[in-house]
Amino acid sequence: MALIPLLGLVGPAAAFLCAETVIVTIWMVQLARLGFRAKLSDVIWRPFTAGVAMTLVLFAARGATLLWQLGAAGLAVVVYALVLLALKTFSVEEVRHAREGLAFFSPFVASWAKKLKRNS
Repeated sequence: MALIPLLGLVGPAAAFLCAETVIVTIWMVQLARLGFRAKLSDVIWRPFTAGVAMTLVLFAARGATLLWQLGAAGLAVVVYALVLLALKTFSVEEVRHAREGLAFFSPFVASWAKKLKRNS
């Protein structure tokens, strides 16, 4: 939130990029403690590149109207995901786990929708 007044719509993307860098670094430290060594430069460049692409999309829309900025925000999320996939950030096993998780999501939402309808 502190970056929004300074950078506008680009602020959240910059904060996201910094947060993701910290999270990956923490994971790598934990993995190193378990005996799985990885070089930071080998792991971080893909999410960093995707974050830069996301930032560029938002930066391009910073002077636009609110409606265009909201559209750019949605596009930035799509660009981020596509860059991660294009750079083969995820292993086949990770993609399989994500698909299993997404398969769980739809029935979960349907279940909550039924509960909300009953309560209203």
